[in-house]
Amino acid sequence: MTMTADEVTLEDVIEVIQEALVTAEAGGESRRWDDLEREAFAHDVATSYVARRARTAIETGRTPMEVEAENDLIRRAIAAYFHAGKFQVLLDIDGVTDIMVNDSDAIWLQYVDGRTERYPHRVFASADDLRDEVAHLARRAGGTERRFDDGKPLLVLRLPDGSRLAAVMNVSPTPQVAIRRNVLPNASLDELEERGTIDRAMHSLFTAAMGAGMRIVVSGETGAGKTTLVRALTNVLPVDTRLVIIEDTRELNVGADPLRADSVLEWETREANIEVSVRSPSASSSATPCVSTRTG
Repeated sequence: MTMTADEVTLEDVIEVIQEALVTAEAGGESRRWDDLEREAFAHDVATSYVARRARTAIETGRTPMEVEAENDLIRRAIAAYFHAGKFQVLLDIDGVTDIMVNDSDAIWLQYVDGRTERYPHRVFASADDLRDEVAHLARRAGGTERRFDDGKPLLVLRLPDGSRLAAVMNVSPTPQVAIRRNVLPNASLDELEERGTIDRAMHSLFTAAMGAGMRIVVSGETGAGKTTLVRALTNVLPVDTRLVIIEDTRELNVGADPLRADSVLEWETREANIEVSVRSPSASSSATPCVSTRTG
């Protein structure tokens, strides 16, 4: 009698990918890889693993997974390890600025032109599936490992593409998620002026203030463009300016600019736990501008 299908879980494939990458790193094999090469290596590892499990299933009289299910599992594992898991399909939609997950089957998208539309396809099987996906991202996607569970029902983190995810559970009937995408990841004052966000006088004022080393406080409601403005202000400074950036959730990503990478220290606050209490260090000095941001 034929036995039931051999189950290969998402966690199995992710664990195999992680082990292979750690081994490649330890052996020096991956030191010159770029992101695409690292992802291609992981895809080959996952494909080989799933194929081995299928052969084992056949040899032991079990039913292997369907090819379509295997391909979907590999795709999800790559997305979970390198990208944003099941949320990635939403992040890949052109022109989307905000993603609002009000329930596992109620997802709304807001576009650059102001349109708001309901996403017609189902992404999450249930509220538990949505919660588990967010919890997985909390452990892997942010700059530091975070929790999303009964003890920590509120979460804010930066996704691999620079988007900011905020999630809540328990205090709401079902887990709810909001994602704000980075529309202007390399903003400059020139670009903000072209878009009408600031005028020529403000452009000149900000340029002079940054050049003189003056302190600037950027404040505003959620979605007002605080992060974009701070990034544009930072881009006024010479590329060799030493910067210390302290954020609750890393969003500015100034160090991604290869011209600035060697002069930027980017710190993200760690959540306190029962083992250690971490204080944000004081790093402000006359020679080292310090950019401190809080989620809002």
